[in-house]
Amino acid sequence: MKKIMKKLLTCLAFLHLQPLSANWHTIYAHGIVDGSAQAQRFLEAFSTPAHTALEFPDALPATDWYLNGCLYSITKKILGKSVNRSKMYMGQGEDIATLHNAVAALPQDAQIVLYGCSRGAATIINYLAKHNPANVCALVLDATPCDMPATIAPVLAQLGIHPKHAQTIFNTIFPAYPKDSITPIQAIKNISNKNLPILMLHAHTDQR
Repeated sequence: MKKIMKKLLTCLAFLHLQPLSANWHTIYAHGIVDGSAQAQRFLEAFSTPAHTALEFPDALPATDWYLNGCLYSITKKILGKSVNRSKMYMGQGEDIATLHNAVAALPQDAQIVLYGCSRGAATIINYLAKHNPANVCALVLDATPCDMPATIAPVLAQLGIHPKHAQTIFNTIFPAYPKDSITPIQAIKNISNKNLPILMLHAHTDQR
């Protein structure tokens, strides 16, 4: 118990004291059906002098006039939300590339905190496992899905559909999600920095 408390206090001290340096930077990764503006709801939690909010591909307008384009127009007009299914990579592919480009655009001596919500948090795990950047020094992961296709399993169960069909149905709903992707729970083992300070946030009622 003493060891656990010591690690916790060390982590909190690290996150509290380190941002005093001017080269600390937070990169915020938003969830689906949202955009970079989502970061505005979390600004008070940013403890670094500077921050960047990502804009994932699915936050961009849909340009086609088929089902995807119609869905985007309707949800944008009625709900004010971006639903671009053709660009929803759900933490894989172009989402990882978007985060990688944001990290690469910062000075090499920047000390980076990655802050992600839902899909954004899953993207962070997948990005770290793939690139293992040396200048990412802390993570804040809010409502992180450990397996994206598995998130729809509870809904399928309520509909009387066997969970084994989750992958197929998920790919139908989100056609841009790469098949046979390495999920965040599988990717963790590939993150080389095992001492990275991490704050994970989950609601007790969040079944996913």
